[in-house]
Amino acid sequence: MRVVRTGHRTRRGWTGIAAGVALVLSPGPLMAQPPTPAGVARAEEPAAPDGSFARVTVRGGVSPFRMVAHDVTVRGDTVVVSLVKETLCSVGQRQDVRVVEGAGAAALIERLRRVGAFAKAPVEGAEAGALDARASTGLPEPRYEFWSAWGNRMERFHVDREVLMRHPDLVAVLTAVRDEVASRTDPLPMRDLYHSPSEMGVLVVTASEEATALLDGWERFRLPMDGVDVVEGEHRLRVEGVSGRVREVTVRVERGMTSRYHVVLEDEAAP
Repeated sequence: MRVVRTGHRTRRGWTGIAAGVALVLSPGPLMAQPPTPAGVARAEEPAAPDGSFARVTVRGGVSPFRMVAHDVTVRGDTVVVSLVKETLCSVGQRQDVRVVEGAGAAALIERLRRVGAFAKAPVEGAEAGALDARASTGLPEPRYEFWSAWGNRMERFHVDREVLMRHPDLVAVLTAVRDEVASRTDPLPMRDLYHSPSEMGVLVVTASEEATALLDGWERFRLPMDGVDVVEGEHRLRVEGVSGRVREVTVRVERGMTSRYHVVLEDEAAP
């Protein structure tokens, strides 16, 4: 399921801008188990304490974005992987989140444990603490922030490219976290999120069967799509029905007006 939230993602909550999220959670902690009585088979050891995470953020040198972050977080008996990209024009974020369960979650955690991603201590030449977002905006060369936790133990520091390349173990963490997230999330295409209200129109879309629509390769809606604010101009719409039939059409939205489209997904009649 994919939903659109209003919010700027932080580790503790949301404030501000739009983000796209696909998220399913399952109950059950991955925490340390109590001692097992003698003569009783011991349950399988947990893969990681609940709340453990590894996050790598790159600022500078990632145009057209201000920031790109890859995050892996243990939640119960699942692992949540997320990709976050922040736009250049203003503080706007898009986020894609996926959940890994079962054997896949255990394998993911084990790979990150092997490279020390959950408890990476600062290396020589690193600067402790969070990377200043304002000071790093527009830098020609990237800076890399490593933020991790294993249970209650947390580490956070940042380095430039020169320091990063001097430490193969740090490169291994960057590569492992980035690969695990990128292989499971969508690339999040870029779109301008900010328009004057005077430039907006309303788009209404229906279809001949139950369907979902993807607008400009960016936002997904379940049809009927009623009363969605869209900037004026032409837009690409990809509609996929429950039957598997797909149609891609161009729609046009006029400022201050409602544009209505009905997409027919039935097979075309033979001539």
